[in-house]
Amino acid sequence: MVNGKTDPVKYNSYVSAGYAIRNNLVQKMAPGDSQYHTINYQPNNQVNGYRSFPTRKTAQDHYEELGEMPKLLVSGETGDVLMANGSQLEIDENLGNFYTARQYLKFYGQN
Repeated sequence: MVNGKTDPVKYNSYVSAGYAIRNNLVQKMAPGDSQYHTINYQPNNQVNGYRSFPTRKTAQDHYEELGEMPKLLVSGETGDVLMANGSQLEIDENLGNFYTARQYLKFYGQN
């Protein structure tokens, strides 16, 4: 999957989708997903980092290991952002990227 930062159209689409999701303007795509997900920028890679975890504790531990990079911790069941780091644009881009990937690629992250 190509990172939205490499394509202005994708980037703008992800930011718009993230804004809409964050402001409850569209339905989140999460029913039945009982895992927790981390989403982060990979600074030296063209692909965003996705990981899925069976418990919030393991997901939160990984989130903290990522350091200060732009990142999210999302509850799969509710679709809520539980923790976030980065500017509002980076948060929206990560959120939109994640839900777009879930919709088109059925991608829930690598365990």
